[in-house]
Amino acid sequence: MTADRATNLPSQDLQNFVALCRHGAIAAAHRGRPVLVSWTFAVPELRVADRVRHLSNDGGRTFVWASRWTGQRRLAVATALDVTGHLVDRFDQVSAAWRTSRDGALIGGTGRQPSLVGGFSFFDRDRSATLPDALMWLPAAELVEDPGSPPVLTLNAWISPAADGRAAAWHAENAARSLTVDAAIVDKQQAQVISLREAPSAVEWKLLVRRALDAITEGTFGKVVLSRQLALGFDGPVAVAPVLASLMDQHHIGAVFGARLGGNWFVGRNASCIYAASAPTPTASPVRCPAIPTRSATRNCATTCRQTPSSSGSTRLSPTS
Repeated sequence: MTADRATNLPSQDLQNFVALCRHGAIAAAHRGRPVLVSWTFAVPELRVADRVRHLSNDGGRTFVWASRWTGQRRLAVATALDVTGHLVDRFDQVSAAWRTSRDGALIGGTGRQPSLVGGFSFFDRDRSATLPDALMWLPAAELVEDPGSPPVLTLNAWISPAADGRAAAWHAENAARSLTVDAAIVDKQQAQVISLREAPSAVEWKLLVRRALDAITEGTFGKVVLSRQLALGFDGPVAVAPVLASLMDQHHIGAVFGARLGGNWFVGRNASCIYAASAPTPTASPVRCPAIPTRSATRNCATTCRQTPSSSGSTRLSPTS
């Protein structure tokens, strides 16, 4: 394993963020409600793929996204604010809460708007689930790469009326520094695969595709989304960082994703194909299939990496603004 030196963050931008957090504390006290503070600055020397390779196995909440459709790559760590939703109204609940949270936000630096990452459950609440039906969060620090632009780092803080802003600023700065410190790069071959399971099987998958195409031809459906799972069991702890980095390097269609929640990782790449009727015959094309962060949710992912595979439940995970 190897380790490199840490990258220093621009001190002036960090100072500006702290100053903006102080103004946020004053605004929160005046308004009588929390205030969102966000500061973004360019970090040309940082790259998402490189930072992913140096992720530690024992870090906190983490989100990784690399899209071949848009070319955007994101690496988010820690959380400044959690936004949750429940049952059938979970989408509207999250949307309304985020709209309220952004109202009156103090935004500095490049002016980039803060955004949420997270997931929505596809199904009604599972009583045994450890996560809410919707969990979106505002990263404390997020590294973003867009094609044609230098990478930028965003620091976010959620400051309550009773706070002075220093603790929230420190939390975001500490999260940002965790993106620049190089954890040792671990050989991805250290953990050995001891089981492999496809769900559905290759034969069942072909039958499902045939049934979907028949249903489209008959006019029952106009579009069908199908997913397939490959679950791997390992003989020990999995070094997730090299798996994510390898997926980002080798996957040329769709999106690669990773989410770490409560010490558990869910890693994969888009697994769905949309089958739609078009002359002269139905065709298939890749469709965005974001990540699934729950412990038991592996149904909609093509390539999953976990020590104890499971196949019940699923949650949609994607960046949103």
